[in-house]
Formats: sequence, structure tokens, C-alpha cells
Amino acid sequence: MCLYARAQPERSEIPIAVEKSLTVSGTVTSAADGRAIVGATVTNGRTRIHAITDRLGEYRISAQAGDILVFSFVGYKERKEAINGRASVDVSMETADNTLDETVVIAYGTTSRRLNTGSVGRVTSQTIAKQPVGNPLLALAGRIPGLEINQTNGLPGSTVNVRIRGRNSIQQGNEPMYIIDGVPWLSSSLTQSQTRGAAGDISPFNSINPADIESIEVLKDADATAIYGSRGANGVILITTKRGKAGRTSVDVNLYTGMGRVTRTMELMNTQQYLEMRREAFRNDGVEPTPANAPDLLLWDTTRYVDWKKLMIGNTAKLGDVQVALSGGSEGTQFRLAGSYRRETTVFPGDDLADRRGAAQLNINHRSADDRLQANVSVGYSGGKNNLITSDLTGQIYTPPVQPAYDASGKLMWSDNGSSFVNPLRYLDQKNTSLTQNLISNLNVQYDIGFGLQLKANTGYTVSRISAERITPNAYYGPSAANRNWGASAFSDANAKSWIIEPQLSYAIALSDADRIQALVGATLRESINDLSAVQASDYSNEALLGTINGAASLVNSASHDLYRYQSFFGRINYNRADKYLLNFTARRDGSSRFGTGRQYANFGAVGAAWIFTKESWFENTDGLLSFGKVRGSYGITGNDNIGNYQYLDTYGTTNPYQGIAGLYPNRLFNADYAWETNRKLEAALDLGFVNDRLLASVAWFRNRSGNQLLQDALPTQVGFSNITRNLPALVQNTGWEFELHTVPIQRPDFSWSSEFNLTLSRNKLLEYPGLAESNNASRYEVGKPLDIVRLWLYTGVDPATGLHTVDMETGQTVFYDITPRYYGGWNHTLTYRGFEASIFVQFVKQKKVNGLATLINAPGHRYNVPALVVDRWQQPGDISSTQRYATGGDAAMAFLRYRASTDAYTDASFIRLKNVSLAYQLTGLAVGNWHLNRCRIYAQGQNLLTLTRYVGNDPETGNANILPPLRMVTMGIQITL
Repeated sequence: MCLYARAQPERSEIPIAVEKSLTVSGTVTSAADGRAIVGATVTNGRTRIHAITDRLGEYRISAQAGDILVFSFVGYKERKEAINGRASVDVSMETADNTLDETVVIAYGTTSRRLNTGSVGRVTSQTIAKQPVGNPLLALAGRIPGLEINQTNGLPGSTVNVRIRGRNSIQQGNEPMYIIDGVPWLSSSLTQSQTRGAAGDISPFNSINPADIESIEVLKDADATAIYGSRGANGVILITTKRGKAGRTSVDVNLYTGMGRVTRTMELMNTQQYLEMRREAFRNDGVEPTPANAPDLLLWDTTRYVDWKKLMIGNTAKLGDVQVALSGGSEGTQFRLAGSYRRETTVFPGDDLADRRGAAQLNINHRSADDRLQANVSVGYSGGKNNLITSDLTGQIYTPPVQPAYDASGKLMWSDNGSSFVNPLRYLDQKNTSLTQNLISNLNVQYDIGFGLQLKANTGYTVSRISAERITPNAYYGPSAANRNWGASAFSDANAKSWIIEPQLSYAIALSDADRIQALVGATLRESINDLSAVQASDYSNEALLGTINGAASLVNSASHDLYRYQSFFGRINYNRADKYLLNFTARRDGSSRFGTGRQYANFGAVGAAWIFTKESWFENTDGLLSFGKVRGSYGITGNDNIGNYQYLDTYGTTNPYQGIAGLYPNRLFNADYAWETNRKLEAALDLGFVNDRLLASVAWFRNRSGNQLLQDALPTQVGFSNITRNLPALVQNTGWEFELHTVPIQRPDFSWSSEFNLTLSRNKLLEYPGLAESNNASRYEVGKPLDIVRLWLYTGVDPATGLHTVDMETGQTVFYDITPRYYGGWNHTLTYRGFEASIFVQFVKQKKVNGLATLINAPGHRYNVPALVVDRWQQPGDISSTQRYATGGDAAMAFLRYRASTDAYTDASFIRLKNVSLAYQLTGLAVGNWHLNRCRIYAQGQNLLTLTRYVGNDPETGNANILPPLRMVTMGIQITL
């Protein structure tokens, strides 16, 4: 039992009847599982005296017969109970449906949005489940302010670019830190260049099953991230997986299937337009077409039309996903065992090209009978196979429409009327297979010592592996290949292993009726080992041996071994006065093996504070619309050690073998004196609630300044090395505003409507870079400009006399365009009516990107199809046009190259996208009871359904006419709970 305060008798000069004081006690439990709630606050509404429930959920507080007790705890609805003379009041608290009181996961603990001093964005499992995505990071796009999510292409398994509040480091990595159930996870792919497929690097998050995730929290400011020290410079993303709940054992089955198509591409020239372009190009160049330079005009069938865009990327991608979960348990022990299988194809031709993934997860949570010991074990394993072809066929849609694909028998054609060519369908003969295996395990144990002390230990072990092979048979080179022994293979194997141990000690104490302190100290020990190996084999004697290195006459090997060790000590002190004044201090001392002797350790820390002014006595009696108001702010320093291993040492490479012996040569100059990059983060924010918190608004201003930048600095040629890694006093600044609005316009028993809106305005700037003009970055960056800039020629139009693109040659490439998004965000609506639910999410981005024409490999006029929009071109002297004359080469080719690096090549790529629509109906009553089901839900989902943009090109998100755009996916499914 814990008694933290006694009621004080009120003074009065007039004799009055004094109610008899009594001591009220009871137990506070959770309505969901009956478990005792430890640390709940019990407040006497009259005297404002507080008591805190102990490890058994019990409390004791002084009161009078007519008093009202207020029960509150993070993640639960506030409850009021009139004493009515009772000496014992037991309370069962329901889970909160108010956004302010939802449990939010933070570093080494939990809090609520109401009591949080830091900046944390959150996406729940309900939001993730409405999106048919294989990569959980894609479920975050547009939903959290300050978080940029960019899909690199529309192929399954591809990587996702992630930035939190802009780009901080000039050269040393800007990926956030990822933590799954307390265990650090890979931030970069293990894919190696020798066996990279069409999707590029395979995202490590492709192995994480979105259906196993309970919530994803994005930590942004110093108060939220500084306790992670050097790993928190670019923000932190916490992923929490689902756990079992006490109660009867249940089986949840979720199955859905769907299909996808390419969303948006440019219309290409038909045969007549293409032939007209080619003939005009030869006339403009004054060159006579010959069978050698114009087989498409003189030798090939000019009445033929092959729709290469339809052939290459016009197919239908198919998706199938199966999820099965078994969960339940007693009050002391709960479990959840889940398994899944997902298969996703693409729009490329080919019968069995797909990305496949199987996954299993087990989570067991145990609590001892006396509630002193708690233990949680989580183990997740996944295996995948990706056999997509090695090339993104989007770049092949520009094949001339008169070039044939197949002959009458269905075989690939390599020549027509005596003229040979490369058939782009040959990539289907090149086999590429990537096998992935991932294990992530976590053990979290905590023991209640008593007197407010808890001893904790968090441990984890992860293993990730990618084994890949690329096989290139003779058929890939066609029948005209002179060397029949050109069959080649490439093999790669990458293994990443890591372990982490984090002992912790926490302490909670109530100093007085209103003052509470929570303290945490801990340490981190982590080690990770990466082993990479690759073999390129060629000159095979027989194609039957292509799957092994044994039959190759030529072998080129490469291998690497990286060891990274990390240790730190951290602490946090949180002060709470009457849930009104909140103060949070965090500190960390980090040591990293990536720095030399004397530079391996650094200190980081932050302070965060919040004032809930609506808790003030002068505000409680107001009848205004404002129901919640909080002012918060934070300042702190985080670090960055994302520089790779062994950068401070001399390193050597191997030479080509001479007489069977390979030599060594130095390939990097050492510098043992460089140290951590530092990021100073400052934030101020205002959170407001209106109309009983049915309308929640938040506005935050942030400024991050990253200094002591680690850069490749140029060296004199006499040294023998072109550059060296060192710290320079370069300073990068990110500033911005973040806005959030959560509303519940209608909330009735049979109908509800909720809405969430967010908007981010951000700016990036290089404030300082001493010696930039003399460095090897002089042509890339400019002081006072953003880091993500392009240096361009000033475009001066198509010369009416020559018909060529022109730029201002005198000023040179001195114009800078910022390609960082100016603002971005999203708007979601959720409506429910009885058993029906509809969710609509719109994403928007304001940005500038290179247009689709400027990403083409060749200018209009070559033996290369182009978008039909260039038909409005210059044709004769005096014409005014935005498209230069058709040409086959010469000065027109150089003019096109300058155009691609000019101001006219960059255009408005802003877009509004209907990102997600989800429709669902949950059967009730006899429809479920007759089938002996606890739940039956039927649903349909759509992703990337509609894009509104003025962008000239394919998709404004990828911004490249040679990359497959994100697919429009439509799925249907059923979810059953037994």
C-alpha cells in the first residue's frame, strides 16, 4: 500500500459541520484483461491530493464521504467515482479512445500524447491493415509530419528512401535508426552490385510482415532521440510487434488477393509518327539514310507496329497474401503465434517472376503471480525468394515500334531482312535469384525490487542473410554472338549478425501530493559483424555448369569483413507536477569503434519541458471551447557515426594476380583524429484540444543544425591520394513547421466520422563550409543553398534559326534549383455506419523534379522512340517551339545534353494522390453466429488509385521515365476470427 498525502482540514471562522475524514482504499485494474494497473494516479477532486497505485494496483487516499476520486493512467480513459461514504472503491479502467490518452511508445518506455514532452508521430496497426503493402515503411507515406517517404520504383521488394526532418549530413548517411521490439534493425540493404536485380537493392523491411506490427512511432526532436546518442541524429523509428491478450484462445485468418497496373506513363509515338521523325532527322542533318544507319526505314517492315510499352510494362501484377494468427492466454501468461505467406508478381512479361515471402512470429509474455517478475520473448523469422529479372524493362519501352519482338513461331527475333539488332526481351533469359533469411529475437525481463525500483534487461540477437546469383546464358547475347563461351554467372553472399544487451534500472517516487519523479539509468553493449563475398565467373565450357563456379575458366573474387562495436551509458529523469508541469532530462555517453584512439567517446543529451496550462486552477472554471492546451519545447545534441568501419585506418586493396600471386596497394589514407558529427536540435510546439478534445490541433517549429561534418577533403596530387576523411566546420541547417489536425465531427452510436490532416513546411540550407571553393565539392554545393540542389545552365530557348536548344554559355552552370520538397502531407477520413467502414487517404507533395523528356537516353531523331508530345517541334527557320529539331546526332546531341542540365529540364512535379481507399463490412448477428464465428469482415482496398499532377513525365514520385512507376493496386479480402 502507498499513502502519499493526507487531506488537510479547511479553516473557517464560522462554525460549520465538518465531514468525517476517512481513508479510502481499493484496487485499479484494466477492463481489457483484469490485470492490475501499476502507477495509476488517484486524485481527490476536492483537495487535489494524489495517490499512486502500487505493484498490486492498490491505493490508499484520505477523503471525505462526499468527495469524488479521479482515476487516470496512460492509455486509459479517465474515470470519476463518487465515494458516497464507502471505505473501499475498486475501479476497472477502459482503454482510451481519446487520441491524447493513447499509449505512445518512446525510447525505453511509454507515455501518452497528453504527457509527452517530445515530438513523436504514430501509426497504428489499424492504419497499416488498410493498405495492401509488403513493406511497412510504405504505410507511413504522407501520414506523419516531418517524415518523407519516397518509393524508388514500383517493383516488389525495392528500397524506400526515408528522411526525418530533412538532410543533416553532407556525406555520411541520413537514414534514421530503426528499432524493432528494442532491437536495432538494418537501415541499409545487403544487396551487392554483382547480383542486383531490376528492383535494385532489396529493402531489409521487405522481410518484416506489416500484419505483425502493433504500432510504428517516429521520434523526431532532441527530447525523443537524444537518449539514443550518436544513433539518433537522423531520427528514430520504433516498431512494436503485436502481443497476445489474456482470454480465450482465438484464431485469426486474413486472406486477400489483388492485382496491379502501371499508373501513369507518357504516350509514345506510333509507327507513322516515328517514321516521320526519323526521316525528318536525316533531312535536317543532311545525311542520306542507308541500310547501315537506318535499317528501320529501309529494311524493316514499316507497316509494323509493336507496342513495346504494353509488351514490357503493360501486364497485370498479381498479389496474394495469407495471414494466420493464434493468440490467447491466462492472466499470467499470454502468447501470440503468427504465420504468413505473400506472393507478388510484377507487370513485366514472364510466367513465374515474383517476390515471395514466408514469415513466422512468436511472442510470449509472462507475469508472475505476485506481479514482481515480467518477461517477454519475441522471435520472428522470415524467408524470401525474389527472382525478378535483372533489368527494369521500363527503359526498354522506347524500342522502335517497327522493331519486331517475336517471329511467327513465338521465338525472339534478333534480325529482320538481314539487319540485326538487340532484342530487349533477352533480359527474360537472364536469371536472377535472391534468397533472404532474417531472424530477429528479443528477450525483455524486468523485476520489481520494491520501493519504486525496477531492474530491467533488454537483449536481442539478429541475423540477416542474402544469397544471390545471376546467370547469363548464351541466349542472352543472341545468335550473332561471336563467342559461344560467353555464358557468365555472378554469385554473392552477405551475412549480418548483431547482438545487443541493455541492462536498466528505473526508479519512481512521489515526493509529495503532486510531485512525481521517474528516473532511468542503463547501458548498451552492441556488436555487429558483416561478411560479404562475391564471385564473378565467365568463360564457361558448358551452359549446364552456369549455376556453379566449377566450369568457369575465369574467376574474379571479392570479400570483406566488418566488425562494429558500440557501448554507451544513458539516463533519463522525468519530473511531473500534478500532470501540469513536465520536465524531462536525458543524457548519453557513447563509444564507437569507428573512431580512432582518443576520439571514440562523446557525450549527448537533451532537455524537454511542457506546461499543460488548462490544468491551472484559473482555467478549470472557464466554459470556453478550449479543453486542452499544452506548450512544449526541447533542446539537445545528438550525434552521427554513420561513416562506415575502419575509415580512420590505412586500408589496402589487392592487385590483379601476377604469376598467380596477388599484391597489395594502399587505397585510403588514415586519419585517426576525426570525430563525431553533432546535430543540435531545437523545437517549440503548441498542442490544443477543443470541444472535449474532439478537435486536436498541434503546431511545431523545429531547427536542426548539424556541424563538425565528416567530409572527403581534397589533397595535393603529390600526396598520392586524392582526398582524406576529416572533420570540417561545415554547418547544415534544417528548419520547418509541422501542423497536425485531428477532428471527430460526428460521433454517434451508429455513425462516426473522424479526420486527420498533417502538413510539413521545411527548408534546408548549407550555412557554412570553409574552403568550399577549393574542395572537391565546389561544383556540388553552395553556401546559403540547400544540399539537395542541382547546378544548371540558364535555358534560353530553342534558337529559331538553328532549331537547337540553347543555354547561356557566358554565365555557365550557375543557376541552382532546390529539389527538396517545399511542403508535403496527407489528409485521411474515416467513416463508420453500423457494420460499414470507409477510409480515404489523400497524399500531397509540392516539389520540383527533372521532367520525363530530360531523362530520356537519346534526343528525338535517333533510332529510339520518344513521347508523342515532341511532335510540336521546330521544323524550319523562324519556327518558335519548345522542342528542338529532330536530329540523329552531331551538334543536336550536344545541345540535348546541355538541355538536360538546364533550367527548362526541371519542372513542377507536385502531385495530389488518392493514396489509399479502404471499404469494409463487418458481419454481425445471425450471419456470424450461425457460422460459429467471433468475427467476419469483408473488405476491399485500393492503393495509388489516382494522381493529379501537371508533371511532364511518368510518375512524379519516381521522377524518371526509365523507372517503373508505383503500381495501382486493388485487392479484396476476408478476415475471420474463430
